[in-house]
Amino acid sequence: MSETIDILQAETQIERALQETRKFIAEREKLMAEREKLMAEAAKLDRDRKMSPIAILTSLLGVLIGAAVTIITQLVR
Repeated sequence: MSETIDILQAETQIERALQETRKFIAEREKLMAEREKLMAEAAKLDRDRKMSPIAILTSLLGVLIGAAVTIITQLVR
């Protein structure tokens, strides 16, 4: 009888351990998904940071070309 109780207690402990393991794995997967999301956002921000000087220079170049066209147009008239 004592062996049966010991086996049942061991089975109960194993089942609890399995439940805890499943919870841990689910939480880990959730955290890994969040990590991937944050890494993608960080990569996007880094890319944007690197591209912003190019965007500023392109905008300034557009303004300069527009001003040059305006000046040339007025000189030609």
